[in-house]
Amino acid sequence: MLVQQSNADEMETPPLAATQGFDEIATLTRELQECVMAIRMQPVKSVFARMPRMVRDISAKLGKKVRLMTAGERTEIDKTVIEELADPLTHMIRNAVDHGIEAPDVRATNGKSEQGTVRLTASHASGNILIELTDDGAGISREKLSPRRWRKISSPPMPSFATTRSTI
Repeated sequence: MLVQQSNADEMETPPLAATQGFDEIATLTRELQECVMAIRMQPVKSVFARMPRMVRDISAKLGKKVRLMTAGERTEIDKTVIEELADPLTHMIRNAVDHGIEAPDVRATNGKSEQGTVRLTASHASGNILIELTDDGAGISREKLSPRRWRKISSPPMPSFATTRSTI
């Protein structure tokens, strides 16, 4: 009985060589994972580089003067995210130029420069990637937005559409 118990004790504690082997495998696995992730990470510059021409084309078509400013092109994100980012970003920039930036004469009347600015930035924030798109246009007109929004809601409308400019 004592012999069996001592054999069981030996089996619970792996030999030192086995423990070192497991540690080495864990280290190699971690290094391999880091290398794979580094290969998958790409700068957002490839997506950002497509946008200036699009802004130029849209602004010329609409008769607006718009400048695109970008920052954070070296920010790296996963390759699959970059592939999925292009279409929504294109849509948002088109909306900013089309609906956000006013015509040069309207901007001049409002005391702004005739040229509107759209800013596209990428940065790291608390372990996440933050892509921001801003413009110096008039913003969203709550008066124009409210009726469309109510038509799309199938349930009875909410009592009020009190939205501050900062939450739009």
